[in-house]
Amino acid sequence: MDLNLYRPLLNAAMNDEWESIGNFIDSHLEVPITACGRTALHIAAGAGHSKFILKLLERMPIAALELKDAYDGNTALHLAVIGGLEDAVKAMVQKHEHLKRICNAKGLNPLLNAAIHVSVEHKEIIKFLCDEMKDEPSFLQGRSGAHLICSITRADLYDLASDLIREYPSLATAREGDGSTLLDLSSLPLNVLFKLLPSLEAYHRERLSFSTFLPELLDIISKEIACMTRVDMHHFFWGSNFLKTAAENGTIEIVKLCISTYPDQLWFPHEERNILQIAVENRQDSVFDYLYDHMNADEKILITRVVDPNGGNILHIAAKLAPASRLNIYSSIVVQIKSEINWFKKVEKRVPPAFRKKRNDDGETPQQVFTREHKDLVKKGEAYMIRTAESCLVVATLVATVAFAAIFTVPGGNFSDSGDPIFLGRKSFIGFMVVDAIALLNSTTSILVFLSVLVGSYAEADFEMILPTKLVFGLGSLIFSVVSVIIAFNIAFDIILGSRYGWAPFLIAGFTFASVFVYLGLLMNLQKELIGFYRVRKS
Repeated sequence: MDLNLYRPLLNAAMNDEWESIGNFIDSHLEVPITACGRTALHIAAGAGHSKFILKLLERMPIAALELKDAYDGNTALHLAVIGGLEDAVKAMVQKHEHLKRICNAKGLNPLLNAAIHVSVEHKEIIKFLCDEMKDEPSFLQGRSGAHLICSITRADLYDLASDLIREYPSLATAREGDGSTLLDLSSLPLNVLFKLLPSLEAYHRERLSFSTFLPELLDIISKEIACMTRVDMHHFFWGSNFLKTAAENGTIEIVKLCISTYPDQLWFPHEERNILQIAVENRQDSVFDYLYDHMNADEKILITRVVDPNGGNILHIAAKLAPASRLNIYSSIVVQIKSEINWFKKVEKRVPPAFRKKRNDDGETPQQVFTREHKDLVKKGEAYMIRTAESCLVVATLVATVAFAAIFTVPGGNFSDSGDPIFLGRKSFIGFMVVDAIALLNSTTSILVFLSVLVGSYAEADFEMILPTKLVFGLGSLIFSVVSVIIAFNIAFDIILGSRYGWAPFLIAGFTFASVFVYLGLLMNLQKELIGFYRVRKS
């Protein structure tokens, strides 16, 4: 076959130049014009030219729509859905209804092909094809249904996924070829699942919180699970990873659903770990607390089982360094160490006393494993505390020097005969003296605190309470002292120039606060993290 003969038609289809081909098209509608067996309709669909396609369809016999290329066995409809050509897709299906059922060489019909390449522009096409496939409900079940719903959900088309689940609840538990279900996606971190919120907004036409949606989604899933036989339920949970994923990411709602529906999952192994051990390993407070609180007496045997290849128990797991994704939640190394100590002690309280001193095959107790695993982190914490203390000590000393000197060089000076300050009678002057005193007291307090940090101990146990507490008080005092000395400066400026240049104090105040804004921001962020950590742990 001489493909050069069809070069004008190929160029016209690729460049959307209908007028350039005249009547040449009529005798070549069903002829492959490329080496991979694509027709003019294939080329136009691949190039994204809807108008060209619509004109071709006016002249094309129905049988020609079924022609497949030699590459993936795609019809032109397969290519049109990938390109997001809504008008062309609808026109093809309306012209040849059976076209929507034809599969390519990979066994994918146009709807599943759209699901693989799904994006926002495919949304209406998928809706249309789903409506067209309603006469074949079996297609929206099993692996094909699971592939469809999971692909749509992964592509963030949550409103479409939500509508499909409501209409076909079995999609909630349908399993893909690799065993994935919608529940696996729901077990991902909540910020992923939270994106399902727009679906409810579109469905109910009102703004709802995600806390309203999640129970609704889980209710659909739980109803589907409840319809299973005990054997089917066992196979459904045994071959799934969503409980493991939920425990790793702290998706407590999924954990509650799984355990309440089929409690035997507590005993299921996941890469030689049970679900409680996975929660401990990944520092998931809410999951660990829920599992422990809902365990029967016999189920608490899980806490005492040997879980490490080297004979360690669950406390040995808690003693290991947290995964980076969990450790890096806190920017301060001091808080990271404190969180690790608190987590170890929390698990330690739940473990029978006999297991707290039990040694693994390497002869290490859980505490020894903790010390070894966190050795480098403690060293980093020590360097961090020294570096922070030295930096803050310099600033605190400068503030103390300025505040102390300001007492003896008051704004406006003193009367030569009595030595009294000239502006002693002004209220603003009293305010200056008070604020300056606050700056001096806080800066000296900060100096003392950070000196104690420099000369103090940096043992592992000190990072639990002593060092974080010193850091909180030291930073708090330093922040107050810096803010106070800036206020004192602006009051002094107002006392001297305010009567003549009223705008000047405000201008200077703006510039002075802006100049230290970045530094104070860093200090306050660290302060917030430390205080926030205390509040979370206390609650």
